[in-house]
Amino acid sequence: EVFRQEAIDHLVKRGHRGDVVRVHPAWVRLAYWLVLLFVIGVGAFAMFAQVSQYSSGAAVVRVTGRTDVTAFEAGTITALEVTPGQPVKKDQVLAKLHDTEQAARLRALNTEFERRLVAYLQAPADPQVRQALSSLVTERENARAGVEARTFRAEHDGIVKEVHVADGQRVEPGKTILSIVEQGATEGMSVLAFLPGTDRPRIKVGQRMRFTLPGYRGAYIEVEVRAVSAEVTAGKDAKARYLGERYRESLPIEGQVVVVEGHLTRTTFDADDETYALHDGMAGFVEVQLQARSVLETVIPGLTL
Repeated sequence: EVFRQEAIDHLVKRGHRGDVVRVHPAWVRLAYWLVLLFVIGVGAFAMFAQVSQYSSGAAVVRVTGRTDVTAFEAGTITALEVTPGQPVKKDQVLAKLHDTEQAARLRALNTEFERRLVAYLQAPADPQVRQALSSLVTERENARAGVEARTFRAEHDGIVKEVHVADGQRVEPGKTILSIVEQGATEGMSVLAFLPGTDRPRIKVGQRMRFTLPGYRGAYIEVEVRAVSAEVTAGKDAKARYLGERYRESLPIEGQVVVVEGHLTRTTFDADDETYALHDGMAGFVEVQLQARSVLETVIPGLTL
């Protein structure tokens, strides 16, 4: 018996009736072990479950193994010397911009140079003649460089892949004139990602990044980080430098960014049980895992397990 008879008689005399509390040892033991297992489970989850931190930003697919020939000055195409598929040699002229004014100035300076050179040969000791000739040499070199800047030449032997302009077309600085695949080079593809500049110290070569393509359900590609830009630059400068005129308006890049490159090992991706080809200029979204910490370390800053 759990309660003494005296206690039961006293309760009856007070006029309060009720049932006697019954404690089941089996239920208590079960509850104890359930609570203990719950506490152990929560502790294990806090210690071993990982919370990852990511750096994310816009990205674009770019073809590698080819060289883009870009205009550095505005002008009109007056001569297009090559066509797609044509082999070219290093320093071969590919195209020209209108250069009538620049060429006329160079001819005038050449004529003036010959006149000043004759004067110098007649009076080599005259400091004014020598100074005038020296200044003219500098002007003539600048004029020659101006004419050359309006002539596009092949940087290496190769094959013309694409031509993006036509005779008589007006081009602006940054416009891609054509592209050349280097002799013996193999074309490939890479992902250029533009991530927040504040994450630069934690982004390293060898990390994994996930490239996601919007509009394709479940489509993503795992890529290894192959290169990270040494400096953090403004978004508009990064677009002009890495994307050029063709793609700089296709990505929403703002603020300070670091540029990350990953090499694609395949030129296709899968989505909705279909296989699709990747193309130069396809835009997407990239996430790079910066670090993974346990739940306990996240809840208690400064704790290291």
